[in-house]
Amino acid sequence: MGKKWFGFALSALIWAVMLYGCAMPEAGRDPGAGADPTPLEAETEAESRGLADGIYSIEVSLRGGSGRASVKSPAEVIVEDGAARVRIEFSSPYYDYVLLPDGTRLEPVNTEGDSVFEIPAGDFGKPFPLKADTTAMSKPHEIEYELDFDPASFKPQDGEPARWEPEAGKAGPDSSIPQDGGSLEAQDWSGMQKTGSLELSYAKEYALDYYGEEYALLSIRGIGKYLICEEGAAPPSGLDPDITVLRKPFHNIYLVASSTADYWVRLGALSSVGMVSTKEEDWSIPEVREAVRRGEILYIGRYSAPDYEQLLSEGCTLAVENTMIFHSPEVKEKLEKMGIPVLIDHSSYETHPFGRLEWIRLYGRLLDCPGKADGFFEEQAALAEKSMPPESTGKRAAFFYFNSNGAVVVRRGSDYLNQMISMAGMEPVCFDEKGENDPGLSTMKVQPEEFYRRAKDAEVLIYNGSILGDMESLNDFLELSPLLKEFRAVKTGEVYFADADMYQQPTGIPELLKELSAIGSGTAQDQMPYLSHLR
Repeated sequence: MGKKWFGFALSALIWAVMLYGCAMPEAGRDPGAGADPTPLEAETEAESRGLADGIYSIEVSLRGGSGRASVKSPAEVIVEDGAARVRIEFSSPYYDYVLLPDGTRLEPVNTEGDSVFEIPAGDFGKPFPLKADTTAMSKPHEIEYELDFDPASFKPQDGEPARWEPEAGKAGPDSSIPQDGGSLEAQDWSGMQKTGSLELSYAKEYALDYYGEEYALLSIRGIGKYLICEEGAAPPSGLDPDITVLRKPFHNIYLVASSTADYWVRLGALSSVGMVSTKEEDWSIPEVREAVRRGEILYIGRYSAPDYEQLLSEGCTLAVENTMIFHSPEVKEKLEKMGIPVLIDHSSYETHPFGRLEWIRLYGRLLDCPGKADGFFEEQAALAEKSMPPESTGKRAAFFYFNSNGAVVVRRGSDYLNQMISMAGMEPVCFDEKGENDPGLSTMKVQPEEFYRRAKDAEVLIYNGSILGDMESLNDFLELSPLLKEFRAVKTGEVYFADADMYQQPTGIPELLKELSAIGSGTAQDQMPYLSHLR
């Protein structure tokens, strides 16, 4: 059959479907009450244009919702008695009805397997909006979607494709809809070859391998693997079920790992964040705090009890969690059941300070601004290196705080803060024995007597303010324990207070290293962005 025949046939199908769809009765109404004779006219028109009854196919994709749901493609187009309908099969069995633009409610045509609906075909050159009700959560939710059909792929089942040739005077596909969305065909993962890797300078907790232009395999140590699919690229077939699929682009991101928001701000991508689990008053990043205050970013509850309805209604496409989610595994399971992939950030496990900073390169690739991310990392790493003294100052420094039980909490020897103290030319006071470090734990508890024994002669004391809050003077510090009066650093006036803000701002590592170097060299100012001198 020639292309010309297919052009006439598809045009006839579109005319028939548009007329037929407008005349379809709503669910619950008497089909014969006030029925419009248009369907019969449409059938006659379709038959006269040569569109034979039978099964056709057309490529289709789904947009909207969480971005995780999809539909089977190609979809069947069933032409029967001059009327046409499209068989849409969702990637989930939890859809119990769909609503068409005119309010018509359609029930599934199957009782087992993924939900299947037969909908009247619309103009294949334009998006087809509909709502689908899902029962995957604690209560049903209607989610807005759009079906995108590719008119050029229309063909009889098992037949040769023919390009859509609209009738003169009639519009073709909507030019505002991108026609080149990437490969819609699922490739076979077993046959794909690695074509390159992201070369990392310091980060050890993640690796990124490329598979052609459309895929990247992200491996996070101790967490798992994620396949990043470029926009329009279908996930490959034969993929290991333990690999989480992340499909670009990402919008309305649910950000639980609060420190990663600093990367978003530096990349100019904060608009991609839609929801957070940190309240407005608890943000130290001004841009995020202001966005939450204005309602541009929504606070939807603690990480252990998020507002699932809000996540669905906002169309969340990705949840970025930290390892605290392992304390509430049911939350992760629920998010994934809702179709929201969960990426677990592991940047806090980097022992090298610049390794933490280098995670911005990963997020730059997720947010499609790799050049900006690489440039920022290289610039900041260079600035940090310049602030490092050429040799040791001979000073020892202890970083600590008292917990509510009176124990002293210190950083482990391998922790990034102790690494920064070393890079600043000082020797960190460590309490764990060699080979005792647990990469999963950055702190440890010691008794006050043990702390006194090892740290009393240290030239510098730095008190961690993340628990206590602000501390204004040396007298405030001495109220913590009578033992502190005997410390050398107290007697020489070398006691500093670390602002809690530094934990939410990993891109501030160069500034923090600069301040530590100034303390080591004796040139520190009383008030610095992260560290303040207690007088």
